[in-house]
Amino acid sequence: MDNDLIVLEDAAASVISIDKKYRKADFNDKLLLKKDRDKAFNIYAKARLKLLEDGVICKQKDIDEMKEIRSQIAHARKTQSILIAIGRLIVFLAKKAV
Repeated sequence: MDNDLIVLEDAAASVISIDKKYRKADFNDKLLLKKDRDKAFNIYAKARLKLLEDGVICKQKDIDEMKEIRSQIAHARKTQSILIAIGRLIVFLAKKAV
């Protein structure tokens, strides 16, 4: 598997994890999470298109960073921790979407 596919799979799993946390959140936390959740999904959709193009744009450091972000999202329990992890995902994927 190439580096871009590894990053793509981890990014997709991260977005799904964010959706699960959103779904389980109470009403007030959903209000706090919605904007960043939507932003993460939108930037994921753009990055996904770039990662599916021919050629490889991701290096091992990108794989490592994406795995760390995925883990941070998976282990985040408090809304503030989830928001911080979502922010990291957005910044990381924005670099890949250009």
